[in-house]
Amino acid sequence: MYLLLSGSIRLTGVGVTLGPGSVLGEIGIFSPDGRRMDTAICEADSDLGVIAHERVVQLYYQNPSFGFYLLKLVINRLLENYSKLNAAG
Repeated sequence: MYLLLSGSIRLTGVGVTLGPGSVLGEIGIFSPDGRRMDTAICEADSDLGVIAHERVVQLYYQNPSFGFYLLKLVINRLLENYSKLNAAG
């Protein structure tokens, strides 16, 4: 999982641009095969913080607030992507 520290990244499939403070790769943490959902392209020079999969899972189990935040983030991202794709199609 990644935290965008600076710059901007565009998720090409859903047409979303993410800025500093955004999280990427959260859906892959929960997918059975760790598969990504979209292609991310840097629109500007960007710095990313990396959290290893094992560490995210550890935090998920150790900190219920983090786990709940992560679930809300994943569900919100899926709902936003679904709405954008439905509007376009």
